[in-house]
Amino acid sequence: MKNILILDVAQQGNSGDDIMQQTLVDLTKKYGCVEPKLMTYFGSNEFEIAKSEFTFYEHELDVSVIHGVASTHVLSSQTSVFLLFKRLLSVLNVFLFCLLVKVGLGKVYSKIFMNDMQRHAINEILNAHLIIWNGRNFRGSDRGGMRETLKVAELCLNPLVCMVLNKKMVNLGSSVWKLKSFFSKWILSKLIHSCETFYVRENTSLEYLVREFPSHIAGKVKYMPDLSLYTLSKSRPKFVITDKDSKTVGLTLVGCLEIGDKDKFQYYLNTLSKVVSYLGKLNYKIVVVPQVTYSREPYSDALNFLQINNPEVDIKELETDGKIETLLACYSNLDFLIASRMHSAIFALSVDTPVYAIAYDVGAKWSILNEIGLMEEHLTSPETLNFSRVIEFIDLNSKLPIDNKNKLEEKSLLIENVFAEELA
Repeated sequence: MKNILILDVAQQGNSGDDIMQQTLVDLTKKYGCVEPKLMTYFGSNEFEIAKSEFTFYEHELDVSVIHGVASTHVLSSQTSVFLLFKRLLSVLNVFLFCLLVKVGLGKVYSKIFMNDMQRHAINEILNAHLIIWNGRNFRGSDRGGMRETLKVAELCLNPLVCMVLNKKMVNLGSSVWKLKSFFSKWILSKLIHSCETFYVRENTSLEYLVREFPSHIAGKVKYMPDLSLYTLSKSRPKFVITDKDSKTVGLTLVGCLEIGDKDKFQYYLNTLSKVVSYLGKLNYKIVVVPQVTYSREPYSDALNFLQINNPEVDIKELETDGKIETLLACYSNLDFLIASRMHSAIFALSVDTPVYAIAYDVGAKWSILNEIGLMEEHLTSPETLNFSRVIEFIDLNSKLPIDNKNKLEEKSLLIENVFAEELA
């Protein structure tokens, strides 16, 4: 039995991350390890606060969850300048540790400058036969620079420790935006090269890395479908409903934080409000689905705006226990979904519910929707969201039958084959 550590696990409050991580645990148990361990993205300094976000994995999936090596500042409420300083200090601490490991002084540094919990996390890495790096979104920025470099560096801290400790590591399920910063490219290049294989979850990322990175780096990169599609394919038969006419439309919403611009956010709200008003005149009920319940990503302002500006429309938020099955049951009963969350669109498409998607950021990951059957004209952005095009979708395309069974089964098989190969 292999000792496998799944690295950089995110909180269960984001159902997209949650379902991908359930796939990781299920297939790791099936092909490599009865009792894998999960190392969260949160460092020892924030783990006790964030621990409640990981209870599902401990209680339902029966796996142990520990904190990462690097200190994190995700939950901080401090002022921006001081927070930036602390983030930089955490990055430099890990980088210095990695440099000293290379010259044989890593143990000395960790004994003096790291706490017991950090040293415990390092020991968990050392004891693992294989590291599965639960990579996510490596986001580029328009100008590159410090902001992009710091964010990419933070995503890479725990894997960098694995790299300098010479651990066998496989990355599963990343998306890579176009990176502008030399340093963010350099960090990612080092880690890709250190991996046995670096799997990306859509062809947009694959094409970018093959085109822009040196051949000895790009040669490590392969395609594997989004991990969620394995679990969704297995769950699909229980939830698909044919001939539904519930007169219910689903909405998933994001806040200003995700869109990142107040003017774009207001335009997004105004256009959605017009759509909601139109749906109300057609006697549709609106269900707002909480695809993400994580407190750091609220959408309450958007929901309040729609309810206040459309008092005559029946708009309710779904009461949910956060379980994947509850969400799938909801999506399967909808006539269609207007989705501002990528995995809400994936969930709905998996149970053959038509989707109109609004990509709240410009990133490679959204092309996953096209790969599982979403037409390009049904994917837009907050600033290009067009009332007339949404109405055209509602009146015409939302009535067209879809069947994604074969696509899901094909993607699911590809995912399982990757685990069978990499964990052999």
